Amino acid sequence: MRRLPVVLALVLPLAARAELTFPVPAGWVDLSPGAAEENFRDLPPEFQKTLKSGQFKAFAFDVAHTESGFTPNFNAVAMDPPIRITAERQEELARALFGPIERGLPGAALVEKGLVEVDGVKALRIVYDSAQGGTPLRQMAVLVPGVPNSAVVTYTALRGQFAELRPAFEAHLATVRGAQEGRSRGSFDWESVLRAAVVGGIGGALVGVGLKLFRKKKQQV
Repeated sequence: MRRLPVVLALVLPLAARAELTFPVPAGWVDLSPGAAEENFRDLPPEFQKTLKSGQFKAFAFDVAHTESGFTPNFNAVAMDPPIRITAERQEELARALFGPIERGLPGAALVEKGLVEVDGVKALRIVYDSAQGGTPLRQMAVLVPGVPNSAVVTYTALRGQFAELRPAFEAHLATVRGAQEGRSRGSFDWESVLRAAVVGGIGGALVGVGLKLFRKKKQQV
């Protein structure tokens, strides 16, 4: 029985760590599962179905910075397994994140990659150019470790406005909570990592451009 306090001292700090959460910035429209129904009212039915499906842990629009009909946005997609990001694995993980994006998004080109801290834990950030429907975009994807799930958080904006919005994107990233390193493994469930990267990147591009076309169609009716 004397060992019980020691065991509790080891377990309680772990129990205090919650799973990843992604607050919606003030002034943004929350389109995450469970958000107010009125937030989805002006979206095409197919977008509503996708956003409510649970595929995204979080999704939100920065309506105040809509430009040329495109609305900047962020989303978060959960993935397995819990991971540990180190400087030694940076290149390997960056290739895993960007490889499917390069194949899945027209005109995708890697701009930068590097390590950042999210909630005191090392995360991997890549910035890349893409295009959707002839609209040039720049996107920032961040692989954030967590337990029981890690996540890929993706920010999307017009290429020409990304530099202006990047400080706000990075400030939002700093509000993400629940980051936690997983145990180091000899192998990864790469398919899950790749799926999260593709879903986040394509989701941010398609929804932003699709909403632009939807608005244009409604104006013509």
